[in-house]
Amino acid sequence: MELNIKMETIKYLLLTLLALSLPPAARASTVAYDVSGTFEQLPGGDYSTLSGGSFSGTFEAPSTTFPLPSSSYDYLYDFSINIYTSTGALFSTLSSATPGAYLMISTDYLDIYGGEQISFMVNGTDYLQLVVPTTFNGTGSIIPGDNSSYALIGNDNYAYLSTGTISAVPELSTWAMMILGFCGVGFLTYRRKQTSSCSVASRQIFS
Repeated sequence: MELNIKMETIKYLLLTLLALSLPPAARASTVAYDVSGTFEQLPGGDYSTLSGGSFSGTFEAPSTTFPLPSSSYDYLYDFSINIYTSTGALFSTLSSATPGAYLMISTDYLDIYGGEQISFMVNGTDYLQLVVPTTFNGTGSIIPGDNSSYALIGNDNYAYLSTGTISAVPELSTWAMMILGFCGVGFLTYRRKQTSSCSVASRQIFS
């Protein structure tokens, strides 16, 4: 009887995990990413506003985007990136909600930037370009440097990346599977302890 209960419990957990692992059709091919970083501390009037500042935000891309095939590009339209000054004050927001804004992911200029471009473009004077290695698979560091990753906000606010990371955000189904898995292990452990306690008690009674 005890074995049957355990088998039914395991079967239920496996079926539930399988169901949760299937994301809704509308989001099945889309992945959300967190992106953040800091800008170099540089002197001079051109860097006075963004120098030592930071940025953070999110964007979405098809699950097949990374790693991007060679000599290819993609235009996407779902992102929101906040640009902060060195004091932490919000300076600007780059958003796909702005008419004409877009996110470009490209490998067309590997010889120039040394990696894949991820560019958040709002207009000709407001954008953030991030460069990641060609082996980038959706989570990892952004390549810093004067000739790769930088921000331009307005005509006079230019800054180079100091540090930065991009990471894929786990879907709700992934979190649910993890939590349910922990619960299942805890439940089976509890049942095992209960069974052991009952067996010991039975032996003590009949001994």
